[in-house]
Amino acid sequence: MLLSEPPPTPLDFEFDIFRIPVRVSGLFWILPIYFGLQDQHLIYAIVWALVMFIAILVHELGHAMVMRRYGISPRIELIMMGGFATENHRDVWRSSGGLGSLSGLPKILVSAAGPAAGFCLAAIVIGLVVLMGGWIEFQFAYGFFPSWSVELEKGVRFGREFPAMADMPTNTDMIYQLISASLFVNIYWGIMNLMPVDPLDGGSIAREIMMKSDPVSGLKNSLWLGVFVGGGIAVLGVFVLKAFFLAIMFAYFAFQSWQKIQRMDGKGFGGGRW
Repeated sequence: MLLSEPPPTPLDFEFDIFRIPVRVSGLFWILPIYFGLQDQHLIYAIVWALVMFIAILVHELGHAMVMRRYGISPRIELIMMGGFATENHRDVWRSSGGLGSLSGLPKILVSAAGPAAGFCLAAIVIGLVVLMGGWIEFQFAYGFFPSWSVELEKGVRFGREFPAMADMPTNTDMIYQLISASLFVNIYWGIMNLMPVDPLDGGSIAREIMMKSDPVSGLKNSLWLGVFVGGGIAVLGVFVLKAFFLAIMFAYFAFQSWQKIQRMDGKGFGGGRW
């Protein structure tokens, strides 16, 4: 999804999947551990780490597979704030115009493929729950924000079985946590990424659409869209959703977009053209 490639750490590891090289930064595990500890048990941090690793890898594989469809040899980086799929410059046997040569519909499809892959993974999880005799009830909080309740046995409301943090969660607790975390990451991660805010996938999609309709001002207009949408989500996160991590992240993205507009206009923050 986002940000830039971090420097190597001693905890990095690499592997290939579908002949696509993947590097996992040691910093990647900070966010899963943070989310896991919010659930008041250390073992849930392991569950969150597993779920986020698989979900973000699948998300980036969605991008990478479509990149490959357009003749670009991809690689994947999983980093502290998520991950990204980019061109594998080490693959000297593949020749194409590169990722920068894509525009219009191909670029939109590459950007949309990541969230689509995550939604498909969420659908698989839901299907498995239903096949096992469970049920997932969806609602919309505030009329627009999706939420859900998980029933491991249809019609029976789930309650955690361990009473205190010192106790080990039961197998049922672990299954419930695995399902809930999987839905949370794949659904919310996909929705968040589709917001028209740079550097998210939705920001890339908005940029291509707006540049197609207005080649002169489309890029700047897409950045202004990111400023207002990112700022609006930040305010919503603080005062409505009480999601302060979300608020900080989108406020930062909005500020980044505003900085880019200033550089395009040759104003402050280093001046020059962006």
